[in-house]
Amino acid sequence: MEKLLQYALTGLAAGSLYALVALGVVLIYRSTRVLNFAHGDIATLATFVSFSLLSKGYSFPLALTVSLTCFVPVKVSSSRAVPVTKYVPGIVNVCAANE
Repeated sequence: MEKLLQYALTGLAAGSLYALVALGVVLIYRSTRVLNFAHGDIATLATFVSFSLLSKGYSFPLALTVSLTCFVPVKVSSSRAVPVTKYVPGIVNVCAANE
């Protein structure tokens, strides 16, 4: 019974992460009408930095603060550096990565 509870909580945690990623993709698509899968690379890098800080013994609030402080400006500057094109309906524009 203990294993069942552990697996259920692990599954809920993984499902919650998948739902957050899906919401991010939907939010970007609804606001720009472009499927952008590029936001995952910055999130993954920030997660690795947080994990490395946590494994070295730093506290969670410090790891979260350092990760957000480092990677929010990177993501904002990278999204501002990409020129925005005029929306023309079509499969090519919908599937284009906006990096």
